[in-house]
Amino acid sequence: MRITRLQVTDFRNIGQADVSPGPGMNLVVGANGQGKTNLVEAITFLSWLRSFRTSRTTDLVSHDSESAHLLGSVSGDRGEHTIEIGVGRGFRRVTLDDHPVRSSRECLSRVTVAFLSPDDPAILEGGPDGRRTLVDRFAVLLDPSRTALIGRYSKLVRERNEILKSPGGSFDVGVLDACEEAMAEAGGQVVLARKEALDSLLEHLPGTLDDMAGEDLSVAVSYASRWIPEGTGRGDIGALLRRRLHERRSTDTTLGRTTVGPHTDDLRVDLLGHRARGHASRGQRKVLMLAWKAAETRVFRVNLQVDPVLVLDDALADLDATRQDRVVEYLAAYPGQSFLTGTSVPGGQPTGCRVFHTEAGRFTSRD
Repeated sequence: MRITRLQVTDFRNIGQADVSPGPGMNLVVGANGQGKTNLVEAITFLSWLRSFRTSRTTDLVSHDSESAHLLGSVSGDRGEHTIEIGVGRGFRRVTLDDHPVRSSRECLSRVTVAFLSPDDPAILEGGPDGRRTLVDRFAVLLDPSRTALIGRYSKLVRERNEILKSPGGSFDVGVLDACEEAMAEAGGQVVLARKEALDSLLEHLPGTLDDMAGEDLSVAVSYASRWIPEGTGRGDIGALLRRRLHERRSTDTTLGRTTVGPHTDDLRVDLLGHRARGHASRGQRKVLMLAWKAAETRVFRVNLQVDPVLVLDDALADLDATRQDRVVEYLAAYPGQSFLTGTSVPGGQPTGCRVFHTEAGRFTSRD
């Protein structure tokens, strides 16, 4: 699975670019603010059909233009495909091989991207939202049909909240019962999807982290939920959620929001026997998140016989020289296609690596 060509028009500060990435490691280098992240944002957009930086399509368009355009040629086990995307004020048009795309899963299945942004290591320090998104994104990559499941559960949470806010608490109990029944079914499936994704990741994360860090950081990751008791069977989670929602009706009506369910859950991440949150250094958080994304690609290779496109934005910042070398060595050995952005070419540039020099939204390449 790889991107063989990417044409970008009026996307952020990229007026016009025609990039032909190499099949292995690609370095995108240049000073800050020149367009490196904009290029990898375009790459991820081909797969996810959304930006990792904004929900507003107008933010993606160059200041002097009405719309932006992406055209990507991708190659994988499902053959050669062309993804074409146009975005502008309040609209997004996508075609796959000249046919309209109705769901992001269509593009996800043609080009899978495992992506790390410079902000992702902060997920370990922030609130649970970011950590839930981290595991949800991976669960969706493993099975794109889960996009609809997660969206359905989120919609049901909003519906229940609106019911609970009925004036004077005079809601229709039958409507609330039906909503909670649907929430229990969808919520149980969301938890199972998360746990399955986390289980598969943890088969590869410790070893990958040891390789990149050059030491044993004793990483441990567990699913943390206040409403699921220890020892609950995975097949019992939906029924449990149904009971918890019924039990919390009075409290939730007072608060005007739903206080139990997978939207309240978290991941606990430990390094060297301590919570990463509040204890891990910036370098440790960075190398952990790099290893996390690399472990995701190993899951794909073992479970699905696919090597995703691995995109690491500003990956070497906050790492000492030894860990930088280990990250570069890992990417050089990665059997799939990868993109690494930075302000300069790291020492010991691997043979066969393609380098794109970036200046004011323009890209020049050399091997």
